[in-house]
Amino acid sequence: MTAKRISFLVCKVKAHMPIHIGEKPFVCKTCQMAFNRSDSLKIHMRTHTGETPYSCEICQQTFVHSSSLKSHKEIHSGINLHCDCCDFETPQKHSLNRHLKNTHSEHKENAQCVVIISTRRSCYNLIYVKTIVIISHC
Repeated sequence: MTAKRISFLVCKVKAHMPIHIGEKPFVCKTCQMAFNRSDSLKIHMRTHTGETPYSCEICQQTFVHSSSLKSHKEIHSGINLHCDCCDFETPQKHSLNRHLKNTHSEHKENAQCVVIISTRRSCYNLIYVKTIVIISHC
């Protein structure tokens, strides 16, 4: 590994550490909301500017966050998710989760299981855990 690559990794670790220690050095000048990452502040600023840089190529609806666009695209997929407890169906995962919480709250203690699909060690010995799927069930 080159010295340049090691220097880059050290910078990444230093930038990442505020997440774990609760430090929030990036403050919005408009509303004083604080963030632990500069990119989080940049995204937050869109709430003040009205900027919506992400656009659906099918219906041209625009979004502040790329994750909102990704969720929106589920509408156009033609695939519906079905509730295991009733006849409810929806193309969006968050809508199914909201339905389960609001309609089948008697099953709340079993409502979500977080499935960890991968873990890996980085070259600087930090452990990353990627959680990818939340399974809702009755």
